[in-house]
Amino acid sequence: MLSYLGNRHKMIEAIQGNRISFVWGDAQPAMTTSAEMAPSPSGSIIGNQNSKMYHRPGCPGYAKITPENRVPFASEEEAQAAGYRVAGNCPQ
Repeated sequence: MLSYLGNRHKMIEAIQGNRISFVWGDAQPAMTTSAEMAPSPSGSIIGNQNSKMYHRPGCPGYAKITPENRVPFASEEEAQAAGYRVAGNCPQ
């Protein structure tokens, strides 16, 4: 089985023309740090300026918003007043 996987990776690399560092163990996956998951300084609600959606701390996408797209809000009401809506995958 291991031989097959090694050969499969080599075939994929030949087709794509690049080495898959993560598959071969050359690179580590990106990890979310606790600092990235911390509430924003101005409040616990973070909006995404691209999607116009906001996330509460328990939402799956809370820590995934890139820093340049983050808009901090003090409350959900403030986010809604600014035209943002809650992300669909946020728990109720």
